[in-house]
Formats: sequence, C-alpha cells, structure tokens
Amino acid sequence: MQQFLTTSSWSKNKGSREAAVSFSDTVAGVLNAVIAQSGSKLLNMSAVRTGEYGTYKRDYVYYDKAGYIAYRTDKADTLINAGAFMSVSDLLKQMMGGDVYAKRALASTILQAGGDAATLGQFGSFEINVLTGNLSTAADYASYLQNSAAINALIAAEPESAFSAGWIITFARAMELGLDRRGATDWVGGWNAFLDETADGKIDGKAFVPTNLSFELDPDSNERLFVFTDAEGALVGVPSNDNYPKESRHAA
Repeated sequence: MQQFLTTSSWSKNKGSREAAVSFSDTVAGVLNAVIAQSGSKLLNMSAVRTGEYGTYKRDYVYYDKAGYIAYRTDKADTLINAGAFMSVSDLLKQMMGGDVYAKRALASTILQAGGDAATLGQFGSFEINVLTGNLSTAADYASYLQNSAAINALIAAEPESAFSAGWIITFARAMELGLDRRGATDWVGGWNAFLDETADGKIDGKAFVPTNLSFELDPDSNERLFVFTDAEGALVGVPSNDNYPKESRHAA
C-alpha cells in the first residue's frame, strides 16, 4: 500500500524536533488512514503537498519548499488542521479506484469546511476529528448497503431500539454528506481504472478489455448496468453501477 512517512527532522535555534515530527506524523497518519479505508491507488503521490512542520520562537510553523515560513500560528492544532486540509485536498484528486463512499465523504468534508486549499492556512472549519467521523459514517453506510436486508429487518422488528436509532443517525449523516449521490471523484482514473479494478477488485494491471464490456438496462429500475462476459460470451459479472462493490466483482 502507498504510504506517507516523515522522512527527516531537524531543529534550529533550539526549536523542538519532537514537535515537528509529531506534526508531520499526524498529517501523514491522516493521509494513510484515508488511503487504507478507501483502498484507492494514488495516481501521483508527489502531487500531494506535505511540507515541513516545525517551531519558531513561540509559534508553530509550516515551511515551504524553499525553506521559508509559509504559515505560522500559536496553536498546534491549528497548524495540523491547516496542513491536513491542504494535503487531503490534494490527495482526493489523486485517488484512483477504491471505495467511492470513503471518497465522497472526504470530498464532502472538504467542501463543507469552506476553505481554500490553494492558500495555506485558509482551511475554513476543517478539523481532522470531523473527517474521521465522516469516514466512519461512510464505512457504516457501505456496510449497510451490503447487509441492507438483515439490517432493515432488525429495524422493522424493533424501531424504538438503540440499534435502530443508531442507524437513523447514520442514514441522516450519510444524506448530509451526499454518500448516496455519485461524485466526480468516483471516476478518477477513467475507463482504464474501472476495467482494471472490476476484474479482480484491485488496480494491478489485470484488467478486463473493452470487448468484455456491454451495457444493458435493468427492466425494473431502468438503471444502466455494466455487463462483463468472457471470450465465449458467458456472463462473468454485473457490478453495481454506483460503486463496483467487492462482493459483486468476478474475475474473468
């Protein structure tokens, strides 16, 4: 799995090397958690701005590539949230394939924060703990879709239970985040990524070819279906048009 790591540390004018490492490790941890949950492959890791963190006098600072202070604050959590917002905003654009619900949660978190990732420090209301909660909602929502019949039956049987209340909260938050709606991030990587990931659940070069693919309409819902057949015309898979979920993928 692709990962971000703290590669070096240094101190100047009695600055705290430990603090700088902790800031960098925290942001790297956020990026790695998003990658792990989504299962996405990054198109270009170097396109994600990670920067250098440190201290200067009584402030916490972010250094640009030239070594100049690009942002400073007297609050450690402000620096971390500012850096994380910039980094995850870049990360989202590079996430090819994987769990679309995790990517939609990340996209909505960035949008709802109201920041400007092009300008360091303009992170709006972004907080790492909010992102973590939204990713948790995405995981719960994906789990519901895979087990909806059983969960719906339990909710119907005991609508006033804590179990039911918990799912109602999850559904409400999922709708707020737009997890039920397709997003631009669903299609990062285009057809190449789709044909690759649908073949075996991974982006690994073992892909379907265009001649394996055809389109049909579901007679009941009129939903467009992607249908995959082998060289003899035998059906090998009809993945969800929305998320290509792992449980419905089949290798040719």
